[in-house]
Amino acid sequence: MLATEVRSGWAVRIGATITALAALANGFAASWVAITWFGDSAKLDDALAWLTILAGYLVAGALAYSTVQIVKHSEASVAFVVAIAQLAIGVGGLAATLVNFDPEYGIVWPHTHLIDGTVPGAITSIVNHSWLGATIATLVGAILLVPTLFIRAGQG
Repeated sequence: MLATEVRSGWAVRIGATITALAALANGFAASWVAITWFGDSAKLDDALAWLTILAGYLVAGALAYSTVQIVKHSEASVAFVVAIAQLAIGVGGLAATLVNFDPEYGIVWPHTHLIDGTVPGAITSIVNHSWLGATIATLVGAILLVPTLFIRAGQG
């Protein structure tokens, strides 16, 4: 098979679609945080805003790269790592929400459900004690993980 030939198994199609959508969503979420922060920096904690923006764009880039790798080579290593990371952040957000974690840091952070299911959304859910946001982030991580497991196993 030529390196430029496109793979077409069910797991490849689903995995590529999910990773592409997740890349767009994380890019949008990071942009939302950046616009909010640049618009009124008093609304957001500077260090956490930079971390969230960087994480969102990094994940968006990794997922975009992974989409290309999945389509061209049926290789899902990057998507697998990102899915595990998002799953861990979501579970961390759920745990923080369940124990009512408060960093006592005085973070002011507006919340919108537009960015739920993304890495910036998971960070936001931890800060704002949003069990819904953390649950959605966990589910999106699991949804990203499933096709990558099939692709890594050579099925689909």
